[in-house]
Amino acid sequence: MYDMTEFIESLVSPQTRRSYKFALATFEAWYKKPVKDLLSEPELTRLLEKYWVYLKETYKSNTPRSKFNPVLQYVKFNGIEPKIRKSLHVHKQIVSVNDHVLSMVEVRKMYGVSSLEEKIMLKVWMLGLRVSDASLLEWTDFDFGESIDELKEVRIVTKKEETPAFLYIDREFQILLKHYLPTIDQENKFLLQSNKGGRYSEKQLIRKIQALRDRAGIKTTKVFGWHIGRDLVLTTGVNLGLNSWGLKIMVGKSTGASIWSYISHVNLKTDADILRRALRMEVEQNGGNGAHKKIEEEIEFISKVVAKVVRELRGDQYRTSSTGMGLVVRKSDREALEEYLEET
Repeated sequence: MYDMTEFIESLVSPQTRRSYKFALATFEAWYKKPVKDLLSEPELTRLLEKYWVYLKETYKSNTPRSKFNPVLQYVKFNGIEPKIRKSLHVHKQIVSVNDHVLSMVEVRKMYGVSSLEEKIMLKVWMLGLRVSDASLLEWTDFDFGESIDELKEVRIVTKKEETPAFLYIDREFQILLKHYLPTIDQENKFLLQSNKGGRYSEKQLIRKIQALRDRAGIKTTKVFGWHIGRDLVLTTGVNLGLNSWGLKIMVGKSTGASIWSYISHVNLKTDADILRRALRMEVEQNGGNGAHKKIEEEIEFISKVVAKVVRELRGDQYRTSSTGMGLVVRKSDREALEEYLEET
């Protein structure tokens, strides 16, 4: 039998340890006994179900789930698997209506009033990572030297779910990094560095984006946390019609172990290019050649989206063509669209 201290020490994240301690304290106040006594209860499952009903009657939204799960995990940590009735929905996550719905217009406002370091932080925010993973990014992974491409790929393993994340760094981000990296402490391995050495904590990163929100004049009464940036990235990808598991890989969200043996070498650059263009910070608004270039880029962007949908709907017919010399080449977006329009 493991006591609560051993269970808490087995958790990786300091933030998770704190939240689990509070949750277990809530249970002990209701139970009126130490949590370890729960393990010897003859009607353990029945007791847990009664506790869940109490939480649902006492708290709102996802609070019952966040307070119940640590108790359940403690029981499982001790080798007991309670069979709780499915009808209670103890694992169901309720969509929160208390979060601020972030838009790219607001992110660009924040970007417009930010310092170089803050611009780097905002670009990291728009990678869609959890705050714990953003805090642990290392600058050497983002040191691309003098070369600047449309997209650079950085692969990391996330902390909470221990799943790979394929991060795509666009040209805008690369240019910022080229100016930012020479200014940081090269002896400090973290990309987002605290003034006291080491890295910014998760709470510090959240406070920094909230300070930028206020400086940009964004008014809201809703929760403005790091996770709303992750929501924006995923929502933008879904609205663009991008592949759902591809989006999960790009933000380091678990896709399930069964699929990884098939997609570990997947190339997500086409989808990443579409997503990164939609999430870029600086949008040209001047006239002349700049405006023409902007229009051309938007046309190219729309063509990529439409061609991708056509290929997925109609299959290989619009993917490749034969040269007549035994070679098969990939059709360009324009070729695929022209052929589709001729047929329709």
